[in-house]
Amino acid sequence: MQSLDYDYCIDFSNKLPVSLTDERVLAWNHSSIYGTSQKTIEHFLKPKYQKIGKIVVVSESMKQEYLSIFPEFREKIVVLPNFLDLDKIQSLSSETIPEQDSFFLCCSRLDPRKDIATIIRAFALWKQDPQHQEKLFILGTGTEQSNLEALSKSLSLESEITFLGQKQNPYPYMKQAKLFLHASLQEGFGLVLVEAMACGTPVIATDCPIGPKEILLDGKCGILVSMKNERSMFQAIQQLMTNSKQYEEFQRLAFSRVIDFSKDSITQKLQQLFS
Repeated sequence: MQSLDYDYCIDFSNKLPVSLTDERVLAWNHSSIYGTSQKTIEHFLKPKYQKIGKIVVVSESMKQEYLSIFPEFREKIVVLPNFLDLDKIQSLSSETIPEQDSFFLCCSRLDPRKDIATIIRAFALWKQDPQHQEKLFILGTGTEQSNLEALSKSLSLESEITFLGQKQNPYPYMKQAKLFLHASLQEGFGLVLVEAMACGTPVIATDCPIGPKEILLDGKCGILVSMKNERSMFQAIQQLMTNSKQYEEFQRLAFSRVIDFSKDSITQKLQQLFS
């Protein structure tokens, strides 16, 4: 590979052999390194990172994570978030959807690490008040669907919670949702939060190790709640649904924040990386 005529090689998988690595290689990391075995770190990643040009991560919190394990590579580690085409999202979000109910939205892979059960339990607390007419729509598919459907049934919420599966265009749902709910236990970045914010929907998200805290500016443009804590999420729902001033302020701040993740903004950083 060293003999090939190329400017840069981007290793998205972190599986490029050390023997094929040189300063033209950029390791592009989208997920947490915690949980990686010490053997892999010492015998594969460290020798590889010693030779490559840059280690790219998608958030500042992920950078701190990598620095805690690879302090010797401080000068190589750079942050480059995922970007969004905001004009495209706003255009797609204007499409109509058949559902007419007022609803909260969760958009996620149905996976144990996304902890959608906490959202369902928080919603159950909200629905204890008969005046609360909102439904819960869940977009996505995954191995947890049958368990989540069973939980909904056990809470007598099967008529209040709709599993919509995968949608080619989720943005109209994001735009029309009253709130966007996110209960992940682990994120690489949390791009779906930025997408919801770009649609003008206030976000309530768990304060998991990477992603939400940085995206929501430590709670300045959305509410952060404790992980695996349905009461904390319920209280956040109650707070936003009864405080129109704060609700509208989060909408305004969300639009302002997503500019940082626009295609133009991130493209400038990308050009600097390759300059």
